[in-house]
Amino acid sequence: MNISPDVLKLIVGREGNIMKRLQKQTDAHITVSHEPDYKGEYEMTITGSCTQVHQAQEAVHRIMQECAVLRLELLLPARCLCRIIGQGGDKIRSISRSSGAKIWCEPKLEDSDLIQTRKITITGTKEQVEAAKLLIQKILEEEESLQKTAAKSSAFRCHRKEIIAVKKKDGQKPTEDQIVEPDEQRAIEGKLDNETRKDGSYDESPCSSEVTDTTYSVSKFEVPSPDFNFRVDEYVDLYVSATENPQHFWIQILGSRSSQLDKLTSEMSEHYQNQQRSIAEIQVGDIVAATFYNDKFWYRAEVQGFLDNGNVDLYYVDYGDSWTTSVENLFPLRSDFLSLPFQAIECSLTGITPVDGKWTEMSLDVFDELTHCAKWKPLCAKICSFPSPGVSRCFHIRLYDTSMEPILDIGHELINQGFAIEQKESSLQGDEEENLVSRLLDEVTSLSIDPQSFSFSSRLDEQRLSSEVLISSGSEDDVILLEDHA
Repeated sequence: MNISPDVLKLIVGREGNIMKRLQKQTDAHITVSHEPDYKGEYEMTITGSCTQVHQAQEAVHRIMQECAVLRLELLLPARCLCRIIGQGGDKIRSISRSSGAKIWCEPKLEDSDLIQTRKITITGTKEQVEAAKLLIQKILEEEESLQKTAAKSSAFRCHRKEIIAVKKKDGQKPTEDQIVEPDEQRAIEGKLDNETRKDGSYDESPCSSEVTDTTYSVSKFEVPSPDFNFRVDEYVDLYVSATENPQHFWIQILGSRSSQLDKLTSEMSEHYQNQQRSIAEIQVGDIVAATFYNDKFWYRAEVQGFLDNGNVDLYYVDYGDSWTTSVENLFPLRSDFLSLPFQAIECSLTGITPVDGKWTEMSLDVFDELTHCAKWKPLCAKICSFPSPGVSRCFHIRLYDTSMEPILDIGHELINQGFAIEQKESSLQGDEEENLVSRLLDEVTSLSIDPQSFSFSSRLDEQRLSSEVLISSGSEDDVILLEDHA
């Protein structure tokens, strides 16, 4: 039998294992010429009895049919190629390793922005090609679902960065001279909210659903933190919802939670827009219902403090931004509006630091533009490390704009534009980390938990001060330490 070099590799197998197995199963003797003929083909000789030769020949033909190299070409939406390729080709290499197929992507040509499709070629056995095709189809389905969710959120939400709010620093309250009243801001921008009536009331919310009323009361529940069920080196889709600087900003995970937040906002807006009674008394740490300065929707906010003019300093727990308003504009939050975990997650870009140790105003503007802050454009992030108690409350991530080709690394772009320099990542020494985890495990396993000993409070500051949570990213399982407050 004359066979091609590619088929020969399939029949012989690694270290000749497949051919040895064939000889053992059929009792035939199989040899292959050392050199190819003038056509580039090798001669395979099968010797033995008629039955042995026939069985071996059938087995060889079966292998050739099952393992024949196939070539499949797919025309895919050009906007999906970045997600399939991944940062630096990581994703497509992973698909190739998982399936065993070879995958080639048609390069982007100059002046090809108007081309809506790109070609991907998959080469391998039938099984390998099918496996690669399924993995690519899964990415396309995720992209389609992401685009639908993003389009729905973008149509529903307002751009919260039209007027830049005061950016608070950790542990520092804004002074009265730092606060600009909403009307003054609108005058500066040269426009008033045309959706607000002259008497100060709001038009009916465009999205509504029936909500059962419950007794008003300032929240007395401990609200769960954002559910961040991701691991180090995992990629997630997100929005950047608020920024202070590239080393301190807030994100929202894109997906079912962002859709639930939009639904919650709609229900709150419908419920509170015609309410007449406000909060009689509030304290720092209370969770209240409040509007934002540039739209007509109602949001969940935490009371951060009080200014000399009587206004209340608010932190919007689902977005990460801040604003001030009078007490009359606040309402107690209905208990069922606390069922969704707060969605704002504090983050920091890893691997960069500002030039001369300080972020300039221009660098902040560029970062807002690169991240499309509060404009609800999906970005992609790679999780690098988790918050460290006493060191940082932020998740450290790398941030990418996958709509660009090649994919835009936002941290690298800040370096390229001269606003940042590369910073070496620091980590715990191996023995220190091992001792820390060991000590925490001992404390966790020795902790006796009495469900009646836990108290629930709406004072988030007290909860932050009195509890410690450590998430160790050094192992497969997260380690969490909870302190009993009994």
